[in-house]
Amino acid sequence: MMNIQYHSAEVIIFESTLYQTTSTLLISASTLLLVDPNWSPREVQFIHSYIREHFPGRRLYLFLTHADFDHILGVGAFPEARIIASEGLQHYPEKDRAIGDIRDFDARFYWSRSYPLYFPEVDIVVEDHRQVVQLDALELHCFFAPGHTREGLMGWAASHETLILGDYLSDLEFPFVYDHSQRYLHTLDEVEWMIQNYPIRIAVPGHGQAMIDDLGEMKRRLAKDRLYLSRLQRFGRGETSVVFDDLIQSYAFARGLGEEHERNLEKIKSEIGE
Repeated sequence: MMNIQYHSAEVIIFESTLYQTTSTLLISASTLLLVDPNWSPREVQFIHSYIREHFPGRRLYLFLTHADFDHILGVGAFPEARIIASEGLQHYPEKDRAIGDIRDFDARFYWSRSYPLYFPEVDIVVEDHRQVVQLDALELHCFFAPGHTREGLMGWAASHETLILGDYLSDLEFPFVYDHSQRYLHTLDEVEWMIQNYPIRIAVPGHGQAMIDDLGEMKRRLAKDRLYLSRLQRFGRGETSVVFDDLIQSYAFARGLGEEHERNLEKIKSEIGE
C-alpha cells in the first residue's frame, strides 16, 4: 500500500514513506503521464498495479525530472512506457554510478526488485527550453531546471493546470545545490515567471506537500529558497556574519538536513573564482 496525497479525476499524487517523495500521475482520456515513479519495490509495484487496474489500455509516458537515483529507480517496472526527459539526462555522464547508487540503497534495506534496473533510454528528448510536447490531449510544456542538478526539468501540463517542480520548492528541504547556486536562482526566476504567466492549480515538488490552489504558498517557498541561497552565496564570498540556523530549524526534519547543508557549504566554496 502507498499513501495517496491527492486524488482527483485528472491528477493523482502518490507519496512514498521515504523522504515524502512524490510521484504524480496525470490522466487524460487516452494518455497517462507518470512522473518519477519511486521508491521501494512495493511502492513502485503499487503504482504499476494501480495504473493497470484503473486505466487499462491507455498510452503511458514517464516524465523524468532529473537523474538522481531515487527519481529513476522505478523506470524498469514500466517497459511499455515512452520516456520524456532532458537532453542532459539522455547524455548523463555518470549512468553507471546512478545504477550503482540504486543497488547500494537496495542492499542496505535487503530489497529485491521484480523488474530490471537500468539507466533510462529517452524516447522523447527535450532539447529546447520551454519546449512543448503534445501527448494527444495532454500538452506538456518543458522547462530546463538546472541548479539542483544540471540535467533537471520541470513540466507544466496545460490541460491539467499542474506544475511538476522536480526537487524544487519543497516544504521539507532547503535547496540542495548539486549543480550551481546561480543556476538554481535562475530556475527559481523561471518558476516565478510561470506563476505570473500560467494558470497553476496544482504545483508538485519532488518531496513534501503539493500546493493545491495556493499560489501564495508557492511564493512563500520561492522567497525562502532565495533567502537560503542568498546567505549561501554571501558565505561563499567570505562574510563571517552569515547565519543559517533560523532557516534550517524552520524545516520539520531539520535534524536530518545537516549533511546536505555541509555539502552546500563546500559546494559554494568551489564556485568562488569561477
